[in-house]
Amino acid sequence: MVLTTMTMEINQSCNKTLRESFSYAAGMSSMIGLPTDRALIEDDECLRWISMYANNQDLFFEDFKNVYVKLVNTGAMWKPSL
Repeated sequence: MVLTTMTMEINQSCNKTLRESFSYAAGMSSMIGLPTDRALIEDDECLRWISMYANNQDLFFEDFKNVYVKLVNTGAMWKPSL
């Protein structure tokens, strides 16, 4: 996968924002955010994957590619957009 410098900078910025968001979320009160957002960081297994993907973009894209190919090869279908 070829990424332009601009795309790489955007992705690095997004990864930084993701890491900062989850760092902030770890200290947020029960009154802030959706319960589903808090659940992501409260589950040790999920937090492990979030951290790995936030720190290694190539790993995320490789895993995403493999899962997407598996979905398509097993016959997953999507409704056309409106």
